[in-house]
Amino acid sequence: MVPARIVRLLREDRPLAEGRKPGRARKSAALAAREAELRRKHWRARVNSMLSRLLSGRQYLLKEMFWRSRGLAGRALSSLRARGSRSGKAGDAREYVVELPSGFGARRAVVRLSVPKLPEGRIHSFSEHARDDSGDRIVACALGGFAVSDDLGESWRTVRPRGCAHLPFTHSRLLGNGEILLQAVDPDDPGVAPRQNCRLVVADLAGNVLHSAKMRGAMWHGPRAVDVRAGTLMYAEYTPNGVRNTKESPPHWPSRVWRSRDFGRSWQMVREEPNVRHFHFLQAHPDRNGEWWLSAGDSGSESRIWKSADDGDSWIDQTAKFGNAVTIGKTAFSRRMFRLTDLVWEGDDLIWGCDDVLKKPTDSNAKAAREKFGARVFRGNPASGVAPQILGYCGPEVRNIVQVGDFHVFITQSSHHYPNNDRPRVFLLSKGGPGGKAAFHHLFDVERHGPGRTGFTYSRASRRATNGTFFTFRTPTDVSLGQNRILKWQMEFD
Repeated sequence: MVPARIVRLLREDRPLAEGRKPGRARKSAALAAREAELRRKHWRARVNSMLSRLLSGRQYLLKEMFWRSRGLAGRALSSLRARGSRSGKAGDAREYVVELPSGFGARRAVVRLSVPKLPEGRIHSFSEHARDDSGDRIVACALGGFAVSDDLGESWRTVRPRGCAHLPFTHSRLLGNGEILLQAVDPDDPGVAPRQNCRLVVADLAGNVLHSAKMRGAMWHGPRAVDVRAGTLMYAEYTPNGVRNTKESPPHWPSRVWRSRDFGRSWQMVREEPNVRHFHFLQAHPDRNGEWWLSAGDSGSESRIWKSADDGDSWIDQTAKFGNAVTIGKTAFSRRMFRLTDLVWEGDDLIWGCDDVLKKPTDSNAKAAREKFGARVFRGNPASGVAPQILGYCGPEVRNIVQVGDFHVFITQSSHHYPNNDRPRVFLLSKGGPGGKAAFHHLFDVERHGPGRTGFTYSRASRRATNGTFFTFRTPTDVSLGQNRILKWQMEFD
Protein backbone atom coordinates (compact mmCIF):
# COMPACT_ATOMS: atom_id res chain seq x y z
CA MET A 1 0.00 0.00 0.00
CA VAL A 2 0.98 3.65 -0.39
CA PRO A 3 2.56 4.87 2.88
CA ALA A 4 -0.01 6.43 5.22
CA ARG A 5 1.98 9.64 5.52
CA ILE A 6 1.89 10.21 1.76
CA VAL A 7 -1.85 9.48 1.58
CA ARG A 8 -2.50 11.91 4.46
CA LEU A 9 -0.49 14.66 2.81
CA LEU A 10 -2.28 14.14 -0.47
CA ARG A 11 -5.63 14.71 1.25
CA GLU A 12 -4.46 17.91 2.90
CA ASP A 13 -4.41 21.30 1.27
CA ARG A 14 -1.02 22.36 2.63
CA PRO A 15 2.24 21.93 0.68
CA LEU A 16 4.70 19.19 1.44
CA ALA A 17 7.58 21.62 1.63
CA GLU A 18 8.04 25.35 2.04
CA GLY A 19 8.38 27.42 -1.12
CA ARG A 20 6.41 25.03 -3.35
CA LYS A 21 2.91 25.51 -4.71
CA PRO A 22 0.46 23.17 -2.91
CA GLY A 23 -0.95 21.62 -6.09
CA ARG A 24 2.44 21.00 -7.60
CA ALA A 25 3.79 19.59 -4.34
CA ARG A 26 0.85 17.21 -3.91
CA LYS A 27 1.17 16.05 -7.51
CA SER A 28 4.90 15.48 -7.13
CA ALA A 29 4.43 13.52 -3.91
CA ALA A 30 1.62 11.46 -5.43
CA LEU A 31 3.66 10.51 -8.47
CA ALA A 32 6.66 9.67 -6.28
CA ALA A 33 4.45 7.50 -4.09
CA ARG A 34 3.04 5.72 -7.11
CA GLU A 35 6.46 5.00 -8.52
CA ALA A 36 7.76 3.77 -5.16
CA GLU A 37 4.75 1.49 -4.73
CA LEU A 38 5.06 0.01 -8.19
CA ARG A 39 8.78 -0.55 -7.77
CA ARG A 40 8.01 -2.53 -4.61
CA LYS A 41 5.09 -4.55 -5.99
CA HIS A 42 5.85 -5.02 -9.68
CA TRP A 43 8.22 -7.99 -9.60
CA ARG A 44 8.28 -8.25 -13.39
CA ALA A 45 9.60 -4.71 -13.68
CA ARG A 46 12.27 -5.42 -11.07
CA VAL A 47 13.34 -8.61 -12.86
CA ASN A 48 13.43 -6.82 -16.22
CA SER A 49 15.54 -4.01 -14.79
CA MET A 50 17.94 -6.51 -13.22
CA LEU A 51 18.25 -8.47 -16.46
CA SER A 52 18.88 -5.31 -18.45
CA ARG A 53 21.84 -4.54 -16.21
CA LEU A 54 23.22 -8.09 -16.16
CA LEU A 55 22.73 -8.81 -19.85
CA SER A 56 23.42 -5.34 -21.26
CA GLY A 57 20.01 -5.19 -22.91
CA ARG A 58 20.19 -8.68 -24.45
CA GLN A 59 17.36 -10.09 -22.32
CA TYR A 60 14.97 -9.96 -25.28
CA LEU A 61 17.16 -12.46 -27.13
CA LEU A 62 16.48 -14.95 -24.32
CA LYS A 63 12.77 -14.12 -24.49
CA GLU A 64 12.79 -14.79 -28.24
CA MET A 65 14.49 -18.16 -27.72
CA PHE A 66 11.92 -19.09 -25.06
CA TRP A 67 8.92 -18.31 -27.27
CA ARG A 68 10.40 -20.09 -30.28
CA SER A 69 11.13 -23.26 -28.26
CA ARG A 70 7.66 -23.11 -26.77
CA GLY A 71 6.18 -22.78 -30.25
CA LEU A 72 8.09 -25.80 -31.52
CA ALA A 73 6.86 -27.87 -28.58
CA GLY A 74 3.28 -26.72 -29.16
CA ARG A 75 3.35 -27.61 -32.85
CA ALA A 76 4.78 -31.04 -32.10
CA LEU A 77 2.01 -31.70 -29.57
CA SER A 78 -0.70 -30.47 -31.92
CA SER A 79 0.63 -32.70 -34.72
CA LEU A 80 0.30 -35.73 -32.47
CA ARG A 81 -3.25 -34.74 -31.54
CA ALA A 82 -4.21 -34.08 -35.16
CA ARG A 83 -3.17 -37.50 -36.49
CA GLY A 84 -6.47 -39.01 -35.40
CA SER A 85 -8.58 -35.97 -36.15
CA ARG A 86 -10.72 -35.51 -39.24
CA SER A 87 -10.40 -31.74 -39.13
CA GLY A 88 -6.76 -31.70 -40.21
CA LYS A 89 -3.71 -30.40 -38.43
CA ALA A 90 -3.57 -27.04 -36.71
CA GLY A 91 -2.12 -24.35 -38.93
CA ASP A 92 -4.39 -24.97 -41.92
CA ALA A 93 -6.34 -21.99 -43.27
CA ARG A 94 -9.84 -21.53 -41.91
CA GLU A 95 -12.76 -20.66 -44.17
CA TYR A 96 -16.14 -19.32 -43.06
CA VAL A 97 -19.15 -19.11 -45.41
CA VAL A 98 -21.93 -16.95 -43.98
CA GLU A 99 -25.38 -16.32 -45.44
CA LEU A 100 -26.27 -12.62 -45.18
CA PRO A 101 -29.75 -11.25 -44.42
CA SER A 102 -31.41 -8.63 -46.58
CA GLY A 103 -29.97 -5.13 -46.45
CA PHE A 104 -26.38 -5.98 -47.41
CA GLY A 105 -26.66 -6.09 -51.18
CA ALA A 106 -24.88 -9.46 -51.16
CA ARG A 107 -26.17 -12.98 -50.62
CA ARG A 108 -23.24 -14.35 -48.62
CA ALA A 109 -19.76 -13.58 -47.30
CA VAL A 110 -16.78 -15.92 -47.66
CA VAL A 111 -13.90 -15.29 -45.23
CA ARG A 112 -10.57 -17.10 -45.37
CA LEU A 113 -8.06 -16.76 -42.51
CA SER A 114 -4.43 -17.88 -42.78
CA VAL A 115 -1.02 -17.19 -41.25
CA PRO A 116 1.47 -15.98 -43.88
CA LYS A 117 4.81 -17.72 -44.23
CA LEU A 118 7.44 -15.27 -43.01
CA PRO A 119 11.25 -15.48 -43.01
CA GLU A 120 12.70 -18.04 -40.58
CA GLY A 121 14.79 -17.17 -37.56
CA ARG A 122 12.58 -14.58 -35.86
CA ILE A 123 9.06 -14.26 -34.47
CA HIS A 124 7.27 -11.57 -36.49
CA SER A 125 4.29 -9.46 -35.43
CA PHE A 126 1.97 -7.45 -37.66
CA SER A 127 2.73 -3.75 -37.37
CA GLU A 128 1.07 -1.87 -40.25
CA HIS A 129 -0.50 -1.99 -43.70
CA ALA A 130 0.28 1.12 -45.73
CA ARG A 131 -1.49 2.04 -48.96
CA ASP A 132 -0.56 4.71 -51.47
CA ASP A 133 -0.51 5.29 -55.23
CA SER A 134 2.41 2.87 -55.62
CA GLY A 135 0.55 -0.03 -53.99
CA ASP A 136 0.40 -1.87 -50.68
CA ARG A 137 3.17 -2.48 -48.17
CA ILE A 138 2.84 -4.75 -45.12
CA VAL A 139 5.31 -4.52 -42.22
CA ALA A 140 5.86 -7.17 -39.53
CA CYS A 141 8.24 -6.23 -36.71
CA ALA A 142 10.68 -8.58 -35.00
CA LEU A 143 13.64 -8.59 -32.66
CA GLY A 144 16.39 -6.61 -34.39
CA GLY A 145 14.44 -5.69 -37.51
CA PHE A 146 11.33 -6.18 -39.59
CA ALA A 147 9.94 -7.96 -42.64
CA VAL A 148 8.30 -6.21 -45.59
CA SER A 149 5.85 -7.52 -48.18
CA ASP A 150 4.85 -5.62 -51.32
CA ASP A 151 2.48 -8.32 -52.66
CA LEU A 152 -0.09 -8.68 -49.85
CA GLY A 153 1.88 -11.26 -47.89
CA GLU A 154 2.79 -13.65 -50.70
CA SER A 155 6.52 -12.98 -50.28
CA TRP A 156 8.62 -11.17 -47.67
CA ARG A 157 12.08 -9.71 -47.37
CA THR A 158 13.98 -9.17 -44.12
CA VAL A 159 15.46 -5.81 -43.13
CA ARG A 160 17.94 -5.65 -40.24
CA PRO A 161 18.87 -2.06 -39.37
CA ARG A 162 22.54 -1.88 -38.50
CA GLY A 163 23.39 -1.82 -34.78
CA CYS A 164 19.84 -2.76 -33.70
CA ALA A 165 20.17 -6.52 -33.20
CA HIS A 166 19.04 -6.39 -29.56
CA LEU A 167 16.13 -3.97 -30.01
CA PRO A 168 12.70 -5.67 -29.66
CA PHE A 169 10.83 -3.67 -32.32
CA THR A 170 7.07 -3.68 -31.72
CA HIS A 171 5.64 -0.79 -33.76
CA SER A 172 6.43 0.96 -37.03
CA ARG A 173 5.19 3.76 -39.25
CA LEU A 174 6.16 4.09 -42.90
CA LEU A 175 6.84 7.76 -43.51
CA GLY A 176 6.10 7.90 -47.24
CA ASN A 177 9.57 9.13 -48.21
CA GLY A 178 11.36 5.78 -48.35
CA GLU A 179 11.91 5.84 -44.57
CA ILE A 180 10.34 3.99 -41.66
CA LEU A 181 9.98 4.92 -37.99
CA LEU A 182 10.50 1.96 -35.64
CA GLN A 183 9.69 1.81 -31.92
CA ALA A 184 11.00 -0.57 -29.26
CA VAL A 185 11.17 -0.73 -25.49
CA ASP A 186 14.66 0.48 -24.55
CA PRO A 187 16.32 -2.82 -23.52
CA ASP A 188 19.13 -1.03 -21.69
CA ASP A 189 16.77 1.04 -19.55
CA PRO A 190 13.15 -0.17 -19.89
CA GLY A 191 11.88 1.81 -16.90
CA VAL A 192 9.41 0.74 -14.22
CA ALA A 193 5.68 1.03 -14.93
CA PRO A 194 4.00 3.44 -15.25
CA ARG A 195 7.20 5.14 -16.38
CA GLN A 196 8.62 3.64 -19.55
CA ASN A 197 11.53 4.35 -21.85
CA CYS A 198 11.50 3.54 -25.54
CA ARG A 199 13.88 3.72 -28.46
CA LEU A 200 12.89 5.40 -31.73
CA VAL A 201 14.83 4.50 -34.86
CA VAL A 202 14.46 6.07 -38.30
CA ALA A 203 15.82 3.85 -41.07
CA ASP A 204 15.48 3.35 -44.79
CA LEU A 205 14.17 0.13 -46.29
CA ALA A 206 17.72 -1.04 -46.99
CA GLY A 207 18.51 -1.10 -43.27
CA ASN A 208 20.56 2.08 -43.03
CA VAL A 209 19.92 3.84 -39.70
CA LEU A 210 19.33 7.54 -40.29
CA HIS A 211 18.52 8.55 -36.72
CA SER A 212 18.19 6.87 -33.32
CA ALA A 213 17.13 8.38 -30.01
CA LYS A 214 15.94 7.39 -26.57
CA MET A 215 12.49 8.73 -25.58
CA ARG A 216 11.56 8.92 -21.92
CA GLY A 217 7.94 7.99 -22.44
CA ALA A 218 5.55 5.19 -23.26
CA MET A 219 5.00 3.28 -26.49
CA TRP A 220 2.05 3.98 -28.75
CA HIS A 221 -0.86 1.51 -28.79
CA GLY A 222 -0.80 0.31 -32.39
CA PRO A 223 -1.15 1.59 -35.97
CA ARG A 224 -4.23 3.68 -34.99
CA ALA A 225 -2.18 5.70 -32.48
CA VAL A 226 0.48 7.03 -34.89
CA ASP A 227 0.06 8.81 -38.20
CA VAL A 228 1.76 11.13 -40.68
CA ARG A 229 0.14 13.64 -43.02
CA ALA A 230 1.50 16.58 -45.03
CA GLY A 231 4.83 16.53 -43.21
CA THR A 232 3.35 16.25 -39.69
CA LEU A 233 4.06 13.06 -37.75
CA MET A 234 2.38 12.42 -34.38
CA TYR A 235 1.92 9.60 -31.91
CA ALA A 236 0.05 9.22 -28.60
CA GLU A 237 1.40 7.38 -25.56
CA TYR A 238 -0.26 4.24 -24.21
CA THR A 239 1.03 4.81 -20.68
CA PRO A 240 1.02 1.57 -18.61
CA ASN A 241 -1.03 3.04 -15.76
CA GLY A 242 -3.08 0.83 -13.49
CA VAL A 243 -6.82 1.15 -12.86
CA ARG A 244 -7.87 3.81 -10.36
CA ASN A 245 -10.74 2.13 -8.48
CA THR A 246 -10.50 3.79 -5.04
CA LYS A 247 -9.88 7.29 -3.72
CA GLU A 248 -6.59 6.05 -2.30
CA SER A 249 -5.36 4.78 -5.68
CA PRO A 250 -2.20 6.63 -6.76
CA PRO A 251 -2.78 9.14 -9.57
CA HIS A 252 -2.06 8.31 -13.16
CA TRP A 253 1.27 9.08 -14.74
CA PRO A 254 0.59 11.66 -17.50
CA SER A 255 0.03 10.51 -21.09
CA ARG A 256 1.37 12.71 -23.87
CA VAL A 257 1.07 13.41 -27.59
CA TRP A 258 4.32 13.93 -29.49
CA ARG A 259 4.76 15.73 -32.81
CA SER A 260 7.63 15.76 -35.30
CA ARG A 261 7.96 17.94 -38.37
CA ASP A 262 11.29 16.53 -39.53
CA PHE A 263 10.27 12.87 -39.94
CA GLY A 264 11.25 11.70 -36.46
CA ARG A 265 14.55 13.53 -35.93
CA SER A 266 13.14 15.76 -33.20
CA TRP A 267 9.95 15.76 -31.15
CA GLN A 268 7.72 18.33 -29.46
CA MET A 269 5.10 17.50 -26.82
CA VAL A 270 1.81 19.06 -27.94
CA ARG A 271 -0.57 17.61 -25.34
CA GLU A 272 -0.27 16.17 -21.85
CA GLU A 273 -3.18 14.55 -20.00
CA PRO A 274 -2.61 13.65 -16.32
CA ASN A 275 -6.22 12.59 -15.77
CA VAL A 276 -6.54 9.67 -18.22
CA ARG A 277 -5.18 6.16 -17.99
CA HIS A 278 -3.74 6.30 -21.51
CA PHE A 279 -4.41 7.31 -25.10
CA HIS A 280 -5.89 4.75 -27.50
CA PHE A 281 -6.26 6.48 -30.86
CA LEU A 282 -4.59 9.31 -32.82
CA GLN A 283 -5.20 9.68 -36.55
CA ALA A 284 -5.26 12.39 -39.17
CA HIS A 285 -8.58 12.86 -40.96
CA PRO A 286 -8.10 11.35 -44.44
CA ASP A 287 -9.78 14.24 -46.27
CA ARG A 288 -9.14 17.34 -44.14
CA ASN A 289 -5.66 18.83 -43.89
CA GLY A 290 -4.55 19.72 -40.38
CA GLU A 291 -7.39 17.80 -38.69
CA TRP A 292 -6.45 15.13 -36.14
CA TRP A 293 -8.56 13.00 -33.79
CA LEU A 294 -7.45 11.70 -30.39
CA SER A 295 -9.16 9.41 -27.85
CA ALA A 296 -8.45 8.26 -24.29
CA GLY A 297 -9.81 5.91 -21.62
CA ASP A 298 -10.64 3.91 -19.60
CA SER A 299 -13.05 5.12 -16.88
CA GLY A 300 -16.09 7.27 -17.60
CA SER A 301 -14.38 10.56 -16.82
CA GLU A 302 -11.32 9.44 -18.81
CA SER A 303 -13.23 8.35 -21.93
CA ARG A 304 -13.02 11.39 -24.17
CA ILE A 305 -12.48 12.33 -27.81
CA TRP A 306 -10.58 15.43 -28.92
CA LYS A 307 -10.18 17.12 -32.30
CA SER A 308 -7.39 19.38 -33.51
CA ALA A 309 -7.80 21.53 -36.61
CA ASP A 310 -4.25 22.92 -36.56
CA ASP A 311 -1.95 19.87 -36.61
CA GLY A 312 -1.95 19.51 -32.82
CA ASP A 313 -1.39 23.10 -31.68
CA SER A 314 -4.78 23.10 -29.92
CA TRP A 315 -7.36 20.45 -29.03
CA ILE A 316 -11.13 20.63 -28.38
CA ASP A 317 -12.97 17.97 -26.36
CA GLN A 318 -15.76 16.70 -28.62
CA THR A 319 -17.54 14.97 -25.72
CA ALA A 320 -17.60 17.96 -23.34
CA LYS A 321 -21.38 18.48 -23.72
CA PHE A 322 -22.15 15.09 -22.16
CA GLY A 323 -22.30 14.41 -18.44
CA ASN A 324 -21.66 11.14 -16.61
CA ALA A 325 -24.45 9.41 -18.54
CA VAL A 326 -25.71 9.50 -22.13
CA THR A 327 -29.37 8.67 -22.70
CA ILE A 328 -30.38 6.93 -25.93
CA GLY A 329 -34.10 6.22 -26.07
CA LYS A 330 -35.00 4.86 -22.65
CA THR A 331 -31.50 3.63 -21.84
CA ALA A 332 -28.88 5.65 -19.97
CA PHE A 333 -25.32 4.58 -20.77
CA SER A 334 -22.11 5.43 -18.99
CA ARG A 335 -19.95 7.90 -20.89
CA ARG A 336 -17.56 4.96 -21.21
CA MET A 337 -19.43 4.57 -24.48
CA PHE A 338 -16.78 7.01 -25.80
CA ARG A 339 -14.03 4.55 -24.89
CA LEU A 340 -12.71 3.33 -28.24
CA THR A 341 -9.57 2.04 -29.93
CA ASP A 342 -10.76 2.60 -33.51
CA LEU A 343 -13.18 4.82 -35.42
CA VAL A 344 -14.10 5.75 -38.99
CA TRP A 345 -15.51 8.95 -40.45
CA GLU A 346 -18.74 9.23 -42.43
CA GLY A 347 -19.19 12.90 -43.34
CA ASP A 348 -19.43 14.82 -40.06
CA ASP A 349 -20.31 11.64 -38.15
CA LEU A 350 -18.07 9.16 -36.39
CA ILE A 351 -18.68 5.41 -36.37
CA TRP A 352 -17.05 3.49 -33.56
CA GLY A 353 -17.31 0.25 -31.62
CA CYS A 354 -17.14 0.58 -27.84
CA ASP A 355 -14.07 -0.82 -26.08
CA ASP A 356 -16.23 -1.45 -23.02
CA VAL A 357 -19.10 -3.79 -22.23
CA LEU A 358 -21.12 -0.96 -20.62
CA LYS A 359 -22.09 -3.20 -17.74
CA LYS A 360 -24.60 -0.92 -16.04
CA PRO A 361 -27.05 0.52 -18.54
CA THR A 362 -30.37 1.52 -16.97
CA ASP A 363 -33.81 1.80 -18.51
CA SER A 364 -37.45 1.30 -17.60
CA ASN A 365 -36.93 -2.47 -17.73
CA ALA A 366 -33.97 -2.95 -15.38
CA LYS A 367 -33.86 -6.73 -15.79
CA ALA A 368 -33.69 -6.49 -19.60
CA ALA A 369 -30.96 -3.87 -19.33
CA ARG A 370 -28.82 -6.07 -17.09
CA GLU A 371 -29.19 -9.01 -19.44
CA LYS A 372 -28.25 -6.87 -22.45
CA PHE A 373 -25.02 -5.32 -21.21
CA GLY A 374 -22.28 -5.35 -23.81
CA ALA A 375 -20.40 -3.24 -26.35
CA ARG A 376 -22.38 -1.46 -29.06
CA VAL A 377 -21.56 0.15 -32.37
CA PHE A 378 -22.45 3.86 -32.38
CA ARG A 379 -22.83 6.57 -35.00
CA GLY A 380 -23.00 10.29 -34.30
CA ASN A 381 -21.27 13.65 -33.99
CA PRO A 382 -20.34 14.00 -30.30
CA ALA A 383 -19.57 17.73 -30.67
CA SER A 384 -23.24 18.38 -31.45
CA GLY A 385 -24.30 17.24 -27.99
CA VAL A 386 -26.90 14.94 -29.58
CA ALA A 387 -26.79 11.35 -28.36
CA PRO A 388 -25.47 8.95 -31.00
CA GLN A 389 -27.58 6.21 -32.54
CA ILE A 390 -26.93 2.53 -31.95
CA LEU A 391 -26.10 0.59 -35.13
CA GLY A 392 -25.49 -2.82 -33.60
CA TYR A 393 -24.71 -4.95 -30.56
CA CYS A 394 -21.37 -6.81 -30.24
CA GLY A 395 -21.08 -8.01 -26.65
CA PRO A 396 -17.29 -8.24 -26.12
CA GLU A 397 -15.13 -5.14 -26.47
CA VAL A 398 -14.46 -3.95 -30.05
CA ARG A 399 -10.78 -3.70 -31.01
CA ASN A 400 -10.74 -2.83 -34.73
CA ILE A 401 -12.76 -1.61 -37.70
CA VAL A 402 -11.57 -2.46 -41.23
CA GLN A 403 -13.13 -1.10 -44.41
CA VAL A 404 -13.75 -3.85 -46.96
CA GLY A 405 -15.37 -2.48 -50.10
CA ASP A 406 -18.88 -1.28 -49.23
CA PHE A 407 -18.69 -2.74 -45.71
CA HIS A 408 -17.02 -2.23 -42.36
CA VAL A 409 -15.73 -5.31 -40.49
CA PHE A 410 -15.82 -5.06 -36.68
CA ILE A 411 -13.49 -7.34 -34.70
CA THR A 412 -13.79 -7.91 -30.95
CA GLN A 413 -11.59 -9.50 -28.34
CA SER A 414 -12.85 -12.27 -26.11
CA SER A 415 -14.15 -10.94 -22.79
CA HIS A 416 -13.91 -12.04 -19.17
CA HIS A 417 -17.29 -10.40 -18.60
CA TYR A 418 -19.01 -13.29 -20.40
CA PRO A 419 -18.85 -16.90 -19.11
CA ASN A 420 -17.05 -19.21 -21.52
CA ASN A 421 -16.42 -16.40 -24.02
CA ASP A 422 -12.96 -17.39 -25.17
CA ARG A 423 -13.55 -16.65 -28.86
CA PRO A 424 -13.39 -13.21 -30.48
CA ARG A 425 -16.34 -12.23 -32.64
CA VAL A 426 -16.51 -10.76 -36.15
CA PHE A 427 -19.36 -8.55 -37.42
CA LEU A 428 -20.28 -6.90 -40.71
CA LEU A 429 -21.79 -3.43 -41.10
CA SER A 430 -23.19 -2.14 -44.37
CA LYS A 431 -22.58 1.53 -45.12
CA GLY A 432 -25.96 3.05 -44.45
CA GLY A 433 -26.68 6.75 -44.33
CA PRO A 434 -27.49 8.97 -41.35
CA GLY A 435 -31.07 7.71 -41.43
CA GLY A 436 -30.07 4.54 -39.66
CA LYS A 437 -30.55 2.12 -42.55
CA ALA A 438 -27.23 0.35 -42.03
CA ALA A 439 -27.44 -3.43 -41.60
CA PHE A 440 -25.37 -5.18 -38.92
CA HIS A 441 -24.74 -8.92 -38.75
CA HIS A 442 -22.63 -11.39 -36.74
CA LEU A 443 -20.44 -13.38 -39.14
CA PHE A 444 -18.59 -15.90 -36.95
CA ASP A 445 -16.51 -16.51 -33.81
CA VAL A 446 -12.78 -16.95 -34.35
CA GLU A 447 -11.41 -20.43 -33.66
CA ARG A 448 -8.84 -20.75 -30.88
CA HIS A 449 -6.36 -23.47 -29.87
CA GLY A 450 -5.63 -22.53 -26.28
CA PRO A 451 -7.40 -21.84 -22.99
CA GLY A 452 -8.24 -18.45 -21.55
CA ARG A 453 -9.15 -15.10 -23.04
CA THR A 454 -7.43 -13.22 -25.86
CA GLY A 455 -7.24 -9.60 -26.99
CA PHE A 456 -6.94 -11.10 -30.51
CA THR A 457 -5.90 -8.14 -32.70
CA TYR A 458 -4.83 -5.97 -29.74
CA SER A 459 -5.94 -2.97 -31.83
CA ARG A 460 -3.53 -3.75 -34.68
CA ALA A 461 -5.17 -4.11 -38.08
CA SER A 462 -5.20 -2.72 -41.61
CA ARG A 463 -7.29 0.40 -42.09
CA ARG A 464 -8.67 -0.75 -45.45
CA ALA A 465 -8.63 -3.97 -47.45
CA THR A 466 -7.19 -4.27 -50.95
CA ASN A 467 -9.34 -6.47 -53.16
CA GLY A 468 -10.80 -7.98 -50.00
CA THR A 469 -7.40 -8.70 -48.38
CA PHE A 470 -6.23 -7.18 -45.11
CA PHE A 471 -4.09 -8.10 -42.08
CA THR A 472 -4.32 -8.12 -38.29
CA PHE A 473 -2.28 -9.11 -35.27
CA ARG A 474 -3.13 -12.40 -33.55
CA THR A 475 -1.83 -14.36 -30.57
CA PRO A 476 -0.05 -17.73 -31.06
CA THR A 477 -3.26 -19.68 -30.31
CA ASP A 478 -5.73 -17.68 -32.42
CA VAL A 479 -7.00 -19.44 -35.59
CA SER A 480 -4.05 -21.90 -35.56
CA LEU A 481 -0.96 -22.66 -33.52
CA GLY A 482 2.22 -20.85 -34.50
CA GLN A 483 4.48 -18.17 -33.11
CA ASN A 484 4.17 -15.51 -35.83
CA ARG A 485 1.69 -12.88 -34.68
CA ILE A 486 0.08 -12.00 -37.99
CA LEU A 487 -3.14 -13.05 -39.70
CA LYS A 488 -4.17 -12.64 -43.34
CA TRP A 489 -7.86 -12.10 -44.08
CA GLN A 490 -9.40 -12.63 -47.54
CA MET A 491 -13.06 -11.69 -47.95
CA GLU A 492 -15.41 -12.13 -50.89
CA PHE A 493 -19.10 -11.26 -51.32
CA ASP A 494 -21.54 -12.68 -53.83
